[in-house]
Amino acid sequence: MIWLSLAVAAIGLVVVVSASALVEVFRQLAEIRRALHLEDESLPLGVKSGELSTEEIGLPASVALEPAATVVFLSTKCATCLAIAETFRGGTPPAVWFVLPEHPEPRQLLEVLSSSAERIIVDKNDTITNLLGLHVTPSALITSFGQIREARALSSTRQLQALLPTVLPRQASSASSAPDQHPGRSLAGA
Repeated sequence: MIWLSLAVAAIGLVVVVSASALVEVFRQLAEIRRALHLEDESLPLGVKSGELSTEEIGLPASVALEPAATVVFLSTKCATCLAIAETFRGGTPPAVWFVLPEHPEPRQLLEVLSSSAERIIVDKNDTITNLLGLHVTPSALITSFGQIREARALSSTRQLQALLPTVLPRQASSASSAPDQHPGRSLAGA
């Protein structure tokens, strides 16, 4: 009986020591990634917050109704863009839109994003990207109630997932109450 208790205690001690060592290894790996600038984060682009509204640059009025929206700029010439589009093959969250170039024809991207056709904007003559000065793909424009907050360059689907809105989208019936909403407040907390 005593041997059984000692064996259980020894196994427990080994598990605790192993778990502690594993936690320390992951902490050290995170420190190394930070020191070598290998963190998987999107890079800020030079679009200044509040200078332009989504309607001024040619995005649909429905973008301006969202408390938090993400507009993703993709290109047919970019493998990462195609990988990002593939993650949305089955559909997109309600507050995500895509801007695709007019030339060359984005046939492959349109096919992949076909389930989100109502949220695809074809940038005719590069009007939107020229107004923003945003000629980087893939990239994401983060907006709130039609005001552009920031733009980020993306290098992975994981970076885009981190930028997706976490607040509930506005319902069509509540669109008329937009002036009553405080831009800094999410609908979930209202």
